[in-house]
Amino acid sequence: MKAAPPPPRDGAPALLLWGDSHTDALAVMVEAITRNRGAVMRIRYLPECPPLPGFAITLAGIQFPRGSGLDGGCEKFNADVLAEALRLRRSGLTAVVMEAHWPAYVKTPEALRAATVALNKAIVQLTRAGLRVVLIEPKPDQRHEVPACLARRPEAQCGRPRAEVEADRRAARDMIAQAGKVPGVQLLDPLPALCTRDFCPGVLEGDVLYSDSHHLTVAGAMRLRPLLAQALQTAVPVRHAP
Repeated sequence: MKAAPPPPRDGAPALLLWGDSHTDALAVMVEAITRNRGAVMRIRYLPECPPLPGFAITLAGIQFPRGSGLDGGCEKFNADVLAEALRLRRSGLTAVVMEAHWPAYVKTPEALRAATVALNKAIVQLTRAGLRVVLIEPKPDQRHEVPACLARRPEAQCGRPRAEVEADRRAARDMIAQAGKVPGVQLLDPLPALCTRDFCPGVLEGDVLYSDSHHLTVAGAMRLRPLLAQALQTAVPVRHAP
């Protein structure tokens, strides 16, 4: 039986949002949820760096310029964030939300195997510490940068059939589903909020959903708010009236 979370310290985060630049795109939405629960959020993100401690980003075909100081930075960053999450547990952290442009990192069998191992190890460490984890499954990748597409084409040409989106994200989603079998982990599928039954549009009910071909706008991220708020209902206890 896991120990109950310690009483929160004033100003200590209840939730850690961890990932690549897709995480940054969700920050306003996640902060609104935690603030509504009288809690504090902390964000840790690094572009082109999925929250996979021990995963070599070069397996995803990402190369940084020699001498840039970024080579190896993703691995160090993730090791530091994992250690920080475990340390913050002692001051009242209760939940970790992990988000990334997952399909971009698992395009080869070797990368998929390494990412799967890294994700499972991180999940086990977090949950054994008593933290709840929410994994956000892959969002749609559009064929075009949506704002530029909308400037030249009808809205209907700035989206993709849902079947294509599902096929593109299958390998990454299967990896996340495996990690989701660990007790204490919840999965959040964004497609019900971003797609119709057959189509994943670039614009939905007047909201432009993407700032490029795959990062959500604030309006797009806010469409995930009800789903994430439900997932965090017990994972982030109400600390005081907002």
